[in-house]
Amino acid sequence: MKPIINLLTIIGTLVFLFTSCDLDKYPPDQFDTKDAFRTLTDARNHRNGLYDRLRSCKFGTFTQTSELMCDMFNATGNYGNRQGAIHRVEIAMLTDGNVSSIWSGAYGGINQANHFLDNVDNVQTSTPADATKIEYYKAEVRYVRAYLYYVLITHFGVDYEPNTATELPGVPLVTKFDIEQKPVRAALADVYYFILDELETIETVFAEGGKQNSIEITRDAVLALKSKIQLLMHDYEGAATTANALINSGTYPLVETLEGTRRMWVNDESTEDIFTLYADINEAGPTMAMFINFDPGMSDAMFRLKKPLTNTPPMISAGMCFSRSRVRPLL
Repeated sequence: MKPIINLLTIIGTLVFLFTSCDLDKYPPDQFDTKDAFRTLTDARNHRNGLYDRLRSCKFGTFTQTSELMCDMFNATGNYGNRQGAIHRVEIAMLTDGNVSSIWSGAYGGINQANHFLDNVDNVQTSTPADATKIEYYKAEVRYVRAYLYYVLITHFGVDYEPNTATELPGVPLVTKFDIEQKPVRAALADVYYFILDELETIETVFAEGGKQNSIEITRDAVLALKSKIQLLMHDYEGAATTANALINSGTYPLVETLEGTRRMWVNDESTEDIFTLYADINEAGPTMAMFINFDPGMSDAMFRLKKPLTNTPPMISAGMCFSRSRVRPLL
């Protein structure tokens, strides 16, 4: 009898200990998403993460996949059938991981932006200056979201024709963070007008026009993307008006000399670039190894232009264009 009593005592003690513990806790290195936006620093950190997401969309798969479909690229001896279906534009490219990565990467950034916009108003601001910063961060994030939809619709949507744009499918429009949502494709026109409306809404938030090689979003960056969207929508008059506002400002003169071209490609010093996301040797975007070969054991990059670029200075040849490393300007 005594062993039974002792066993029951032990069991009762264990039950008491486990039922009295608070098991509803997060790991010490994680937190609930509802607590992610409390301070201005929280908002700034999330905003910085979206700049990083935007930078990743200008390197690697996002750039290479489209460019390999261009008939100006031929495979080299080191090709090894890498992205072969894409290079040959075969139906097998529909299941290629490089193609799906563009879709998932862009929507990952859009969900990140939606999460920011859904929660940033929870940040407690104590001064008018802080409140102004929050509005500025919102505008930057909406720009990132609009740009990612521009990436999606130009990769996965058909060419915009005004007479048929309301009838043809575009891509799913997701504007709220909801992991349970199963969105369907919106009409092509709806996606384009969403991008355009977002850009026109945030345009006035940015007080300054911009400067060359800005590493942050400016009003000029908004206008540059807006003119692209207007052009794609066949609003040629509107696109010209928007673009001329940038051209006539004189802020971004074209590079017209050999020395200017050399500085642009060798030193990343260009007068043309409106928005160039920050990158350095320790903080860079995904690899561009298909075009740029730094491995001394390999004799060539995997892809090169079929012939030298025409009407370019002697120092800019097809080989040099893809053997130098340059931060890719967004606009």
